[in-house]
Amino acid sequence: MLMISTQAFSASLPLLKALTVEGEVLSVQVIPSERMDSSEVYLGSEKGKVLPGGDVSVKPRARILWLASEYGVLPQEKQLASVLAKSGIESWFMDPYELLFLSPTSSAVDQVPEAWTVALLQAAQTDGIPLWIVAPNKAAQTAIRGLSNYLSTPKQNLGVILINPNLYLNTPVPGEAAHYWPSVLNTNVPLSILQSELSPWRWRVITLAEQLAVSGSDVFIHLLPKVRDRFYFREDAMPIEAHLAESLSQTVIQAMKLQLPYLSSARKVSPVVNQVKTEVKETRSTALQTYQGEQGLSLSLLDLQ
Repeated sequence: MLMISTQAFSASLPLLKALTVEGEVLSVQVIPSERMDSSEVYLGSEKGKVLPGGDVSVKPRARILWLASEYGVLPQEKQLASVLAKSGIESWFMDPYELLFLSPTSSAVDQVPEAWTVALLQAAQTDGIPLWIVAPNKAAQTAIRGLSNYLSTPKQNLGVILINPNLYLNTPVPGEAAHYWPSVLNTNVPLSILQSELSPWRWRVITLAEQLAVSGSDVFIHLLPKVRDRFYFREDAMPIEAHLAESLSQTVIQAMKLQLPYLSSARKVSPVVNQVKTEVKETRSTALQTYQGEQGLSLSLLDLQ
């Protein structure tokens, strides 16, 4: 069951939405699109309502649902959303780890329920505004797993942008084939991959794109030259990485524009059946781990007498 309520505390603060999903209340922070001067508004066939002073009150041109990666909800991503707001793009953020009482880690990403992602998608598409999922790093797994469920019925006006995606069941061994989450083969959306050139995943991006296209996805690859993974939030960012981070909003908008011709088609996928059960090796975590070695070892102490 999904229930939605919206509360605005003031015009200068973000909106908060509360989504109730299976008894859990998901708190969604909304960074609204900014009101633009009438000369700057482009909404296709839709016209805004002219207000005194020449401003135009319009609903967003587009909406982005940001999914939290293993690094959490980042201030750099909220800053990017504020820049995108000037282009009429609204952004939604939800911190799943806070509700799960977990620190953001690679293993914590695996604990995010698919039902939460589906509920966020349902809520974000209730008013017909074109929606894009932006999923960096391992958040790509959250996106793909949720979409496999959400697209069981036809959906349109939905696109995906993956930033340096990690969709591997386990870290690939150099020279060997990678193993992907089963939902990778069950994806049917317009999809862009923003891939850093200096990332180790860069050499597997073509294969990943082919896997994502199996069920009908239209896949675009945007190679980001001379930057590493996490380039837009690295503390040790090189000058070229800092420069590209400043223009990342335009890169995102470009990816959205390339997908526009593909949004009108209603898309769905078939339920994933007879999945091969593949063991997912535990990823490194900052949490205290159980000792797996031999127990009760005998002690041989040196006699100092």
